[in-house]
Amino acid sequence: MKKLILCITAVIAIGMTSCNSPLDHKGSSETPGVPSTPPQNPYELVEADVFEAFSLSKGHITASAAAKKIENGTPASGITFTERKMIAYDDEAGTFTITVKGTKDGKNFSQKISVTGFTHPLAEKFVQSVASCELNLDDAIEHNYSLAKYIEEVNKDKSGKKLVKKLSFMLSDSVTTIELGEHDSYTLTAKAKKGSPDTKIVVQPSVMFRKLTEGGTETLVKNTVFSFTHLNSSLKKDYFEAKDVFKYILDKTADSAIKADLKEFASSFYAGAKATGQAPANLFTEEFTNAVKKYADLYQTKDMNKQLAIDKITYGIAQPKNGGIDADDYTGTVKINLCIATSDQVTAQNNISAIKEIKKSGFAKITNADELNKQVFFAVVSNLNPSDIDVQTWKNKIFTGRRLLSVNNSNGTVTPNPIANPLPGGSGEPFQLCVNGMGNLASQLGCGHFGASLTKNGKSIFIENIVLDKKQNETDLKITVQLKGFTDFLTIVTNPGQAYR
Repeated sequence: MKKLILCITAVIAIGMTSCNSPLDHKGSSETPGVPSTPPQNPYELVEADVFEAFSLSKGHITASAAAKKIENGTPASGITFTERKMIAYDDEAGTFTITVKGTKDGKNFSQKISVTGFTHPLAEKFVQSVASCELNLDDAIEHNYSLAKYIEEVNKDKSGKKLVKKLSFMLSDSVTTIELGEHDSYTLTAKAKKGSPDTKIVVQPSVMFRKLTEGGTETLVKNTVFSFTHLNSSLKKDYFEAKDVFKYILDKTADSAIKADLKEFASSFYAGAKATGQAPANLFTEEFTNAVKKYADLYQTKDMNKQLAIDKITYGIAQPKNGGIDADDYTGTVKINLCIATSDQVTAQNNISAIKEIKKSGFAKITNADELNKQVFFAVVSNLNPSDIDVQTWKNKIFTGRRLLSVNNSNGTVTPNPIANPLPGGSGEPFQLCVNGMGNLASQLGCGHFGASLTKNGKSIFIENIVLDKKQNETDLKITVQLKGFTDFLTIVTNPGQAYR
């Protein structure tokens, strides 16, 4: 019996060995003699990998800026990103979370990374002083808003840009300044509130830091560390008054004020203003006068939504008799001290605060003697067939610096007065000096406003001086003329004709 059991056991053992023989591979999933490949482990991206790829370091950049640089920046070689997404950030806490996918060293990665420890660039600083603070009152003046209405309107814009034109602060390191607007590391906003007395506006700034929560949208969170209360006196500003209205209107309209006219000499407006003490009405454009009228109408009355009533806003020239207007007929340019004020102030030339010097070219001009003689025609008229005595009489004529006309620039006094013709013509002297074909020189020279003269077309022109020169035994008469704005004189040469040579 024992022998039978041993025999069965031996047969079973031989059979089992035969089933695992390397000569029989049926049913095997592995290649004989080749070890099996273990499963691949994914690469685990660490914070240092990300910082190196995007050249980041803590302490020089906010958490949100770092997260945005990872999401949108170009990484260095070595890591291939197939997905980069911001999940959350908090600039005040100095943290952000991102998800990234890609490959490094031939291995895939897909993970969420949270980073802490960013120090905000403004950390440990506080607001030291106001660097600049300028209210934006343009809309207020444009619509004559009451103070309450103005505050309501500007506070609709949360950025503060409707409230102030400039707003900046020096921080405690005496180097860093922060200013209104959205910046990489902060956003400075401002709103308005009514001050005391009730003509004051208080600017209320806030420093805002960025924050994004997972699944949400970016928000601006007020940072309470930055306090401005110690600067309240510097942030309290005056609301607008009449003088601000005048300046606003002047700044907005001055460029379109003067109407250039190629048919008129700039000096004609100069003479008119000097004579009357008022601005010539035809000097100004319709666009300008209509604009001023619009504001004059707006400020006629005051109500709960309007701040001011100003009686008869108008325009004019400040001190027209004392340097408020000048002209240059060489360049065809007029220059005035344009002003905006009340009608009474312009008439009295008193308490005018809004004044701006403006120039306008495009008027008629004279650049040489030929052009002058085409406008103001000087000629000596004579007989076509003079006698020998007439010829000799002409040659004997002598003028040495004979002043035919002089006009005082301060008061318009004409000298001589009346103007006498030194060559009146008549018996024994058949030659006559004519201006614009007229022997009556007083009807052409120094006859207009403030001693202005006339062109041959009847236009006004301001001539400061006319001097005659002629030497004995010479035929030519030299007429030297000084126009407004000229430093040099222009000389016209004339004579009675060929028969006198």
